[in-house]
Amino acid sequence: SSVPGGSIYAVMRLPVMATSTEVVAKRLKVGESQCKSFFGVYSKGDASIDAAMKKAGILKVYHVDWQVKNIIGIATYKTIVYGE
Repeated sequence: SSVPGGSIYAVMRLPVMATSTEVVAKRLKVGESQCKSFFGVYSKGDASIDAAMKKAGILKVYHVDWQVKNIIGIATYKTIVYGE
């Protein structure tokens, strides 16, 4: 797998995408969306880029990060979108 992981405990933040647009001293909006997984058996939520954009009112995306927190099989997957 190209994503590092830990079966008992893992907390990481990874880049997903960045545009080539230069951001010069702008105050960016930040939107987050997430989903949860329970022991790989049950999952719920919407961790899409679109959901994060809607929550923050972002129309133009500059950068997207992905954050994972897994503690003994209970995982939270979060998408963080930065833009205007």
